[in-house]
Amino acid sequence: METLDCLKLRQSCRAYTDDQIPDSALQTLLLAARQAPIARGIYDSVHLTVVQDFRWVDRFTQRIRQVTGDVQADPLYSVPTLLVISVDEDTLGPDGMGKSNAGTIAENVMLAATELGLGSVYLHGWLRVLRNEHELFRELGVPQGFRPIAGVSLGYPQTPVSEWKPKHHEMIIHYVR
Repeated sequence: METLDCLKLRQSCRAYTDDQIPDSALQTLLLAARQAPIARGIYDSVHLTVVQDFRWVDRFTQRIRQVTGDVQADPLYSVPTLLVISVDEDTLGPDGMGKSNAGTIAENVMLAATELGLGSVYLHGWLRVLRNEHELFRELGVPQGFRPIAGVSLGYPQTPVSEWKPKHHEMIIHYVR
């Protein structure tokens, strides 16, 4: 798939099959993550956690339901693979580089997922809800001094990517020439 075609085709996916993505696809997605531009080239300021154990996805979902009181909430969309992007807390200062780094990683991963015929969606709200659940994230392997800042759900979409239609979104654009 050509890059611009991939950009036009990529969209948020919130309905997945139960099938796990193969390791070869996961390694391609992680390569895409590692190729993302990172502020000042400080790649060790980012920590990636791949969650493919549904018990963890369910644990997050149940905790979010408890915190929000929304017993129907499914903020992770029962996804088979969840990528948690954590950044060094020192990068979350006024310049916000840690958040920018997480965004570039997520975008690279989501574009690669589209190329591979996988669905994806950028996840942020669930981490805001669980921002004080430090012990939960330590159990998951997030290092001390790092904070989960974004996530990407990944899996086979219930509607195959081959059936997706390119989208055209409008934005306000101002030219200064």
